[in-house]
Order: sequence, then structure tokens, then C-alpha cells
Amino acid sequence: MLKAIVPFVLIVASSVTAQPIQWAKCTGIIHGVVYGPSGEHIVGVRVVAFPVGVPLGVLLPKTNTDQRGEYLFEHICHGKYTVMPDDPEAGYPHTSPGQNEFLYGTRTRTVTLSSLHNRAELPVNLPARPGILLLHVRDLQTKSEIHRFHLALKVPGQRISPDLGMYFDMNDDNGIPVPSAKTVVLLVNAEGYKDLSKSISFVSGATATVELSVEKIN
Repeated sequence: MLKAIVPFVLIVASSVTAQPIQWAKCTGIIHGVVYGPSGEHIVGVRVVAFPVGVPLGVLLPKTNTDQRGEYLFEHICHGKYTVMPDDPEAGYPHTSPGQNEFLYGTRTRTVTLSSLHNRAELPVNLPARPGILLLHVRDLQTKSEIHRFHLALKVPGQRISPDLGMYFDMNDDNGIPVPSAKTVVLLVNAEGYKDLSKSISFVSGATATVELSVEKIN
């Protein structure tokens, strides 16, 4: 299984008290339209309201756009938020704001809800769907699969969030979202093995299986 990805959208409880996100007593509203690449309104896509810069320990509010391509989050508590696509069936896997910046090379758009401004409009522009990487790392001599390693991803020339790192512990068949229509450099580091890098490009929305063989350090 995948032990940890940084940043990642999986929310786990911690010793820090979780900040409420959506609660019946909260009066915040976030509304907007989801637009496609040609400016069309996208119907039926799921989006998530993601708080920015706070510790989390609860599920995130999600909703689908209506027949006009509009979404609406009600009873949102005060704080800073972004709204992102969160719809694997539509080609937009679960991500975090930081991971989105790496995938698309753009700054995260946010709004802030407060007692003075408890309603915000935030349009969402769907980017090109990311590619999906299925990665297998093997011992060069024995061909056995290596289950623990660190993977660094880098998009050369990307000015905003060009790097992303993640740790693997045991095998996992879940895909890793990667930028599409760009060159992505993969750097694998496994204990006792030489580092290995490989450059690859991904087609929007396509899944690619990559096999990498690493050599033991003598």
C-alpha cells in the first residue's frame, strides 16, 4: 500500500484540534461555475471545498455541479478555501492544493470567509486532465520488486511548484497523478541501490505503466 504522499488529500486525525469546515451553525457560502477548456459550463462534475493552511481531521465537503455547471457549498465555517475538481471518474483524481500546483503549474485560487464577508464567488477552470503513472521498481539483477523507495517528480522549466516527493512502503497499484503534455523527470531512491532517473511525458487522461530497474550499491 502507499504509505505516504506529500502533499496528499487523505485527511487523518492528529493531536491538533481539527478546525470545523462545514457545520450547521456556520453561515459561510461558496458558489461558482465550473468551466471547461473552451469556456463551456461543465455539468455533473464533483468538486471539493478544501481549507488552506490549517490542520485537518475531518472529511472535506463535496458536491456536484448542477445543470448550469454551478456548485454551491453552504454552512461553511470561516477560513481560507480553494475549490478544486475531485472526480476520478471524470479524470480528476483526489489531490491537495499543493499537489494541484505541481500538476498544473498554476497558483491555487482562494477565497476567505469571515464574519464580514460570509459569501464568496470562486470560478473553477478545469485544466487538462493529468496523466496517471503506475510505477514498478525492480532489482536489476534479481528482477524482484522493491517495495520501499522514495520517488521525486520534477517538471523542468516549470516556475510554480516544479517538484513533488513521495514515499512508498510496500507495493501499490493506485496510480500517481502526473502533469500531462510536459516532460516529467522521475528520480527513484531506494536504500542500498544507486539512484535512477528517467524522463517521460504523459498524455492527458492516459495511464502509463513504467518499469524501472535499479542497481545495488557494491
